[in-house]
Amino acid sequence: MTINQNLIQNSILVQNVTNSPEIYSAAKVVTITTNLSFTGTASRFTHASSTLQVSGSVLISSSNVTWSATGTISVGGDFSIKGVSAGSYGFASSSLSVGDSLIIHNATLSSFTVGGGLTLTSGSLNLQNSNITTFTVASSIVCNNGSFLVQQGAITNFTVGAATFSKGFRIITSPSGNYTFNSGGLTLGDSLVIQNSVLSSFYLRFFNGSTYSYYPITLSAGSFYISGSSITNWHASFINVNNGQLKVVNNSSGTMNALFSVSSHFLIQDSPFNWSMSNFSAGNCSVGGNFTISNSQNSFTPFQNSLAIAGNFLIDTKPVVWNSQYPITVNGDYSVLNSSSSITSSTTNGTLSVRGNFTLNAGLTYSVYFNYFTATTAGKTIQPAGKIFTNVNFLGNGGMDYAWRFYGYGRCDPPVWYLYFQWL
Repeated sequence: MTINQNLIQNSILVQNVTNSPEIYSAAKVVTITTNLSFTGTASRFTHASSTLQVSGSVLISSSNVTWSATGTISVGGDFSIKGVSAGSYGFASSSLSVGDSLIIHNATLSSFTVGGGLTLTSGSLNLQNSNITTFTVASSIVCNNGSFLVQQGAITNFTVGAATFSKGFRIITSPSGNYTFNSGGLTLGDSLVIQNSVLSSFYLRFFNGSTYSYYPITLSAGSFYISGSSITNWHASFINVNNGQLKVVNNSSGTMNALFSVSSHFLIQDSPFNWSMSNFSAGNCSVGGNFTISNSQNSFTPFQNSLAIAGNFLIDTKPVVWNSQYPITVNGDYSVLNSSSSITSSTTNGTLSVRGNFTLNAGLTYSVYFNYFTATTAGKTIQPAGKIFTNVNFLGNGGMDYAWRFYGYGRCDPPVWYLYFQWL
């Protein structure tokens, strides 16, 4: 069917038609006041260089559709694709505006490509039991009142400019995927959750041919949570968790490269996840609660970034290789209990300041340029386990006997003129 003039139509339904019928229009304004529907047959839909407005929904059910559109495309309700074994959707040099949700369920698609931006006004981007080879939005995804969900399926290559989801971002039980945000950040109004999934990459970056630009992840509410998953590479300039926790728990492997600011606790548990900030210049990281690496063999490299921890710092049962170049400040207790861990600083800026109790395991490697022990309450203990300290500064209320108690053996090398006492 060829539409050769501007058209206002109540609805269009293509149902159980043989020989792959095509609806074609070029440079014509097409307005459908209810729904555009394809069901039960392979079909083609081509709309070129003009406006398509569907006041209701686009409903595709058990129909393998090849969709090609340019111009302005708007849908008042859902854009729904369900129960299809093939198909492709292209909005070349076009933006797609959907009043409710983009729904892809029980579907296999080669591509879903938007040449401009994708706007979901009051719904979500929801993909379940579906596999898509390529999902691309050249500009931004803006989801003003909904979430992103991939569950029981996979997007092999997901590429967008930037994205905003007011109700969070979840990838659940997805066997593969590469996610790239190449011109801006990922902004969320709720949690980011990756659970029981395998991802090759999750990148917020752009390569201009010689250098990379990196972009942030920002959560205004909720937590950053990775569980039961494997992520080969994750790069972002910053992970901002403004009202929640950062938790990496029960994962098989992963490499994270990002600065972070977390309002509550930071936890890596039962997860051999390496964490680095090696791609970034000087910056400040912070944790509003406790910082814990538990039962997780990994490396942690703050590079040129300071880290301030409001609570306690703990490395427990498995070895961690930690190297810092900028100051680490711990407001609570500092404990490294594993005998095979390595705590080092590679520059004179790599200092450690501790306000609470300080405990080391005798077997670990410890070489930090300058240690500040600052006690504002009585009875704080230092258990150095025989380690050599290059430079030490003790600060405390009421004098050494009141503020600090030294247990076991420790040595300052070079000797005494690098050992300072200051009473507050």
